[in-house]
Amino acid sequence: MSIQEQLRQLKQQLQQMQQSQYEMQQQVNEILQQTQHPHQQLQQRLEETLQKTQLVDEILQKMQKVEQQNHQMEHSQHLIQRSIEETRQMDRQQKQIDEFLQMRQKTDQQLQAHINETLQKSQQMDQEMFRAFNRFALVQYRVQSVLTRSFRELPIPRLFIILPKATDLVDGIGKSCSVEFRLYYLCECGSHTTGEKTKETQEIHLTKHSGYDLVNPSEFFGKYGMYILIMMYMVKYGAKSGGHVVPLLLRLEPASEADAGEEHLDFVKKNISRLVNETIVYLEAAIGTIDGDSDASAFQKLSTLELEELKSYLQVKDGEGVSDDLSQTITQKGHCVWICNQHRRDYHELVMQQLKDVITESGGAYSEEAGDVKINIISDALTRRFYEAVVKVCGNQSTGNVLFPATLELKLDDHHSLKKGATNIIINLNNLKSLILDFGRLSVTISISHGEVKDMRAKVPQLKILTVDDAEFIKQCPGQLEVLQTPGQVDEERLVNILQHSPGLKELYIKCLGKRSIGIIDLVISTREKTIRNGGSSALRTLNLLADQETCDKYERLTCRDKIKAKASFSEGSAAFDIEADLIFEWYDVVENNNVLSDFIRRYGWSITSFTVQKSFNIHLATQLDEATRKQGSRITLLDFSPTWLTAQALASMDQVIKRSQNLTSLRLSFYDLHKKDQIEKVLLQLVKYKDQLNGLFLEGSSIVGIMIKDGLPPQIWEAVIKSIDFSTLESLHPYDYHFSGEQLKLLVDCIAESESPPVPLRLVDLRGTYLEHKAEIPALCKRLREAASRVEILGV
Repeated sequence: MSIQEQLRQLKQQLQQMQQSQYEMQQQVNEILQQTQHPHQQLQQRLEETLQKTQLVDEILQKMQKVEQQNHQMEHSQHLIQRSIEETRQMDRQQKQIDEFLQMRQKTDQQLQAHINETLQKSQQMDQEMFRAFNRFALVQYRVQSVLTRSFRELPIPRLFIILPKATDLVDGIGKSCSVEFRLYYLCECGSHTTGEKTKETQEIHLTKHSGYDLVNPSEFFGKYGMYILIMMYMVKYGAKSGGHVVPLLLRLEPASEADAGEEHLDFVKKNISRLVNETIVYLEAAIGTIDGDSDASAFQKLSTLELEELKSYLQVKDGEGVSDDLSQTITQKGHCVWICNQHRRDYHELVMQQLKDVITESGGAYSEEAGDVKINIISDALTRRFYEAVVKVCGNQSTGNVLFPATLELKLDDHHSLKKGATNIIINLNNLKSLILDFGRLSVTISISHGEVKDMRAKVPQLKILTVDDAEFIKQCPGQLEVLQTPGQVDEERLVNILQHSPGLKELYIKCLGKRSIGIIDLVISTREKTIRNGGSSALRTLNLLADQETCDKYERLTCRDKIKAKASFSEGSAAFDIEADLIFEWYDVVENNNVLSDFIRRYGWSITSFTVQKSFNIHLATQLDEATRKQGSRITLLDFSPTWLTAQALASMDQVIKRSQNLTSLRLSFYDLHKKDQIEKVLLQLVKYKDQLNGLFLEGSSIVGIMIKDGLPPQIWEAVIKSIDFSTLESLHPYDYHFSGEQLKLLVDCIAESESPPVPLRLVDLRGTYLEHKAEIPALCKRLREAASRVEILGV
């Protein structure tokens, strides 16, 4: 092989080396672009470069051998010159090779520098990715902490975001302001609001409200900025925790209830991604990013008070409330959340059906219209299920719309079954106004306001049927006790025991027959006085005696209306007391001796405020009443009695009673046996005697004169009686006589029409004891009567 060919081959090899160098440069560039596995690929390329360098060295060695061979072969003179040229040419080639090697060395140095720079950037990228991963994990952790945190009470919604305020809006298109923001509340729907007929998505979403402008935003961001940044990360990246699902950013949009015509909401919906990112950039620049050194208390310790104070930073329109589009709801676990109206309706269907199932199973009744629930507590399991259902229904409410009735009635077998359940119901059910506990032998009504017991009222049919547990319960709980039937003498010991050991008892109501009234009053007063005298205390402030018609025997129901209503008031810390009594003794037959009434007037006549006594009123009672009011004055405001069987002396006693009754506003007189001459004279005398006084009382607007007339009365007597009546004060007239004819009615109408003090106060004319209903002229007379006394009611025609 000639030197020319060898040089040509060498040149080709050099070209290959240049090509390899070019490829190597491209590979280096590729290495710089590949950042995921830079170390391994770079090592491989370095090895290939070293191999090629060794190849170049081998070629150089071969070239040196060729030169040696050429020197040995060219001994002739004619080849010397040629050899010199070849040598020079080789020198030039050597120089090129040296330049190439220098270039290669420089390239290697640059490559090494790039490799080092790439390694440094890779390490920085790894560190940045590690920090980003840690920050994302921290954000997710804090988001989950917010979502899983539970509240028993929450004044306003806790989930909200802020977005830049839109400007220059036209058809939902506009610009976002980088320094002004609006606050938007989120619906906390989730697995806890899922019902069988749920149509809406159960993912957290914006409400349909167009947002609230901020007042004093600098202070607002200083106080709530870190919490808001957590919320912004939550809606950007999404989250899932504690039954809540926050969708990815692009799926975050107002619920289907939102009005598409509201331009601001439309703008938010179309630009949610950009608006969220702008808010995050603003917050990170203002308060920093979320990292391990951030103040965790910024969201973990956001108290209900701070949430309540949040309202002061929002611009709320007149008549508009904060979070009008959300309703407060209690979940199955008793946690408070705020959800939109649609989700609230779906959840209501679910919990109401659960409640109705429990009530039906117990044999109870539920009436949403009447506002009450009745249920029989027959097992612990049923009690637990009922309580859970009640908590959910009662917690599902919106402003002005309480879904759970205000009254709850529980029928229980014993006191132990109510302790935990009733206590929990009272504490947790803020909507409940009244809780009725029915034990059969007694019932307790608990009045509640905002979860606090205001008062407790116990009702007992009879004291003698109470068990030991019942009595102990009464001593511990109620502030008011009502006994529905007259306590007998055998019940007195139990009543005393209750009075002595009931520190919270303030009001005592007892239905009582008149014949037992004095005994009960004396018993209560003496027991309280003895307790205080012995160094104890009594919370009892009032004793109310009510009429007991259930305990009357059949004869008493048919022959009398015997009622004593008395209210005894007690002073705090002393044995002093006061009594106000209303007495009604309306016997249908004449009673000569009424020991009950006589004893009451003798003991407590000074306390009487209303006194109604008909046929049992006699000389002895009139004298007693005069004596009682003479010593201690008269409190009588209503006096209804019959002078029929009173002597002149007794009538004088009643005259003194009436004069002492400075507060008398109602005087009613009844007359019987008017067929007797002396009774007619008595009627006319009494009408004249009280005429002036009744006129004065009429001016107070409440005077009543009632005239009851029975048995046959001649027409001339009727004429005298009618003309003696002062119609300027009369309010009721009862002519109970078959001799009362159309002629008497005409005279009555004429007298009323001619009254000098219109309008006539007459309210009632009772003609049912006459025979006027078949008279032809009666309708015309009744018409005239109604014209003369516009407020009158006519009975019996």
